[in-house]
Amino acid sequence: MNWRRILLGAAVAGSLAWYYGNNALDHARVLNTEKVHGDQRDYLFEAQILYRNWHGLNDPPVVQPRSRMPLYPAFLASFYEPSWTDWEFFAAAKTANVYLSLALLVVLGVVFFRMMPALPAANLLGVIAFGYYAFKAGYTQSELLFYTLHLLTVIACWRMFGEQRSSRRLCYSVAAGVVGALAYLTKAATLPFVILVVLVAAGRALFAFVRTREPVSAALLLAPPIAFVTVFLLVLYPYTMTSKRIHGQYFYNMNTSVLVWYDSFAEGVEAIASSPTGWPAGRASTRPGPGKYWREHSIAQIAGRFGRGFRDMWLVSFQGYMYGKSLALYLVAALVVAATRGPIVWALLRRHAALAMWLAAYAAVYLPVTAFYEPISGSGTARFLLAHLGPLLFALTMFLTHPAVTAERWHTGGFILTVRHFHALVAVILVSDLLFVFRHRLMTTSGAF
Repeated sequence: MNWRRILLGAAVAGSLAWYYGNNALDHARVLNTEKVHGDQRDYLFEAQILYRNWHGLNDPPVVQPRSRMPLYPAFLASFYEPSWTDWEFFAAAKTANVYLSLALLVVLGVVFFRMMPALPAANLLGVIAFGYYAFKAGYTQSELLFYTLHLLTVIACWRMFGEQRSSRRLCYSVAAGVVGALAYLTKAATLPFVILVVLVAAGRALFAFVRTREPVSAALLLAPPIAFVTVFLLVLYPYTMTSKRIHGQYFYNMNTSVLVWYDSFAEGVEAIASSPTGWPAGRASTRPGPGKYWREHSIAQIAGRFGRGFRDMWLVSFQGYMYGKSLALYLVAALVVAATRGPIVWALLRRHAALAMWLAAYAAVYLPVTAFYEPISGSGTARFLLAHLGPLLFALTMFLTHPAVTAERWHTGGFILTVRHFHALVAVILVSDLLFVFRHRLMTTSGAF
C-alpha cells in the first residue's frame, strides 16, 4: 500500500472539499437571499408540517401535499427548531444543504473510484461537483438529493444489466429498487425510469427464452426486474396507499398527473384550486391525461411545445452553469472513437445489447418528456435536464474507460494518442477552470432554476 499516494490523495480531496464548501456557502449568502425563488419557501413550509406531525402538534396529522415529495422536507425537518424565525430556518437550511451536497459527492466519489480508473473517476466527480452541484448547493431544494439518488439508481441498474453472475444481478436489482424508491420519494420523475428498466429486462429474458428454449436461463434473467419492481413498490407502499386513499391514484402527483397536461402552470393551478382531491371538478373520465390532451390540441401545437422545450434545453446546456465545455469534450471524444473504431464499438454493443437498448430507451423517453414539461415548469428545463446529466457523463466515462477502447492507439502528426490523453486533457481544463473561471461564474449565476 502506497501511503504517500493515499495521503496526497486525501490532502487534494480535502482541499477541494474545502474550496467547494466555502464557495457554495458564499453563493448561498450573497445570491440566494429570497426563499421565494425555486420552490424553496414551499420545501421549508412542508418541513415545518412534518416537524409538527412528528411531535404531535398537528391533530390530526396533516397529509403532505402531493405537489412535492416528502424525503427532502423530512431532511429539513430533522434539524428544524420551532424557536427559529423564518429567516433563521432559511439560513440554517441553506448551510445544511451545502453539507448535504458534500456528503452526496463523497458517496458518488466512492462509487466512481470503485468502478473506473482514478483519473477518469476524479474528472467525472469534478465535473459534477463544480459543473453544477456547487451552483445548486446553497438552495433549499430537493434537486441535489434527487440527482444523486437517480444517478445511483442508474448505476445499480447498469450493474444489473452488465453483471454475468445471477446472484450479483439480483443484489444490484434489490439495491436499485431501494435507491429508486428513495429517488421517487424525492421527486416523482422516477416512475418512467422504473417502467423502462422492467420492460427492457423482461424483454431480455423473453428473447433469451425464444433463442435458447431454456426456461431456467430465462427465469434467472427475469428474476432481477421482478425483484427490482417488488422492492421499489414495497418501500413506497405507505406513501402510495395514502395517495390512493386521498387522490384515487397510487402514483398521484399534482405535477405529473395533472399540471403537465395544461398549457401553462397558471392554467393548471387554476383548474384545481381548492380541490380536496387534487383533480379538476367533473367526472373522472374528463380528467387531464394524454388522451384528453391529444384530442384538444393540434399536431402543430404539440410539435411547437416540444420544439420550445428542446430549444430551452439546448440553451440551458451551454449557458449559466459550468459543465457545457466538459460535456462537449466527452461527446466529441465518444464520437471520435465511434467513427474511427466502428468494429470495436459494434462488438461492445452486441455484447451489451440489453444495456445499450436500455440507455437508448432512457434517452428516447426522458428528452421528449423534459421538453414537454417546459411550459408548466415555471423556470425552464434546467432543473429537470440536470437530473440526466450525471447519468450521461457516467455512461460516456464508462465507454471511454472500457479496456477495448483504452487499448486503441491513434497515430496523428507523428504522435501516438490514446483515450488516456483525453482524460489528462479533461483534468487540465478542469483545473484551469477551477483556478480562473469557477469563482466568478459561481458568484454571478443563480442556481435556483
